[in-house]
Amino acid sequence: MQDDEASSGEVLRPLPDKPDPASTNLIALIKNYTDRPDLFLAEVEKHDPGFTKRMNEASENRATRTETARFYFGKRQAYSALFLSVIAALAVLIVLYVMVSSEQATFWNLLGLGVFYAITQGGVLGFNKLIDGMSALIGRRPPPDQRD
Repeated sequence: MQDDEASSGEVLRPLPDKPDPASTNLIALIKNYTDRPDLFLAEVEKHDPGFTKRMNEASENRATRTETARFYFGKRQAYSALFLSVIAALAVLIVLYVMVSSEQATFWNLLGLGVFYAITQGGVLGFNKLIDGMSALIGRRPPPDQRD
């Protein structure tokens, strides 16, 4: 009956703290090994033999798969970029030849072809340098070598 009275009033008495001895012991053990990972691994090996070996093998397998995928993607990306760069350069040369042979080569057409060529050959960095140069020319921004 006293338990019913303790839980039925307007203000309840605080429950007594009962620490879980197992979790307290585990936390204390982990704190002992924070400065010495080698001891922590030795302790883990006591409780789960072969754990470190399995983790190392899994890590090596994952690293190998990731490395293979990255190199495969990088190789494909490099060849694709090279192919597109060559196609763009040839397209600029063909358009330039057609413009000159039909006598339509004006300053603005040649400037546009030059900008297109710079962007296709320089990628994002070339495009950024072109924008920086245009901004400096217009006067909104100082040239890249004079910035703070």
